[in-house]
Amino acid sequence: MKQFLLGVSALALATSLAAAADLPARNLPVRQAPIAIPIFFTWTGFSVGAHVGGAWGKTSVTETPLCGTPCVNPVTTFDHSASGAIGGVQANANYQMGAIVLGLATDISASGYDNKAVFPCCAPDYVQTRIKWEASIRARMGYAFDRLLLYVTGGVAFADIERKYYTFGPDTLDSFSDVRTGWTVGAGAEYAFTQNWSVFGEYRYSDYGHSTYIPPSFLSPFSERHHDTTHGVRVGVNFRF
Repeated sequence: MKQFLLGVSALALATSLAAAADLPARNLPVRQAPIAIPIFFTWTGFSVGAHVGGAWGKTSVTETPLCGTPCVNPVTTFDHSASGAIGGVQANANYQMGAIVLGLATDISASGYDNKAVFPCCAPDYVQTRIKWEASIRARMGYAFDRLLLYVTGGVAFADIERKYYTFGPDTLDSFSDVRTGWTVGAGAEYAFTQNWSVFGEYRYSDYGHSTYIPPSFLSPFSERHHDTTHGVRVGVNFRF
């Protein structure tokens, strides 16, 4: 009898162990490491900034006498050069498609562009040319190498050009100031050293067309026709929103 009970107990224990082995195992939750999301740089957006630089160029002058025939002084043409520092602010809007970046840009600069030139026909008379400020509205197209953008640019240019005519010494002068409209083209490079900040360098050539003025104080009246062209180099910084 005792052996029978022991056998039944052993059989029950074996049956319980077999049933426990058939139960599904409880898997403890596994904590996964956070997945790093890469941050890709894009030039799409708006930016504002400031710049400094220098400008140089020339004014081509054509003097046409208005004294009738015969005239003592013939038509005279000459060039005079000028240069000066520039500095101002700019704003840009860009849209990136793949590696191509399209955009609009505008800027305005105060200018120290200035020079005086003696009239070849009648020294010591001379003319002074100053650019007080210049501005532009331009299209930009560039190619992005990640954070480096190489671009070309072109559009409409504006400049406040002042002309002063000195005759028979510095105390007698005529002057006029005119906001000229022309065109500008150039190229540049911009590098983003953070997600929001970038630095750039740019060269532009600008042509402000022709302007004509008749200085009333000249004893022998002349029609003065001027053609102004400039080169400009700018370096600056932009903040992108």
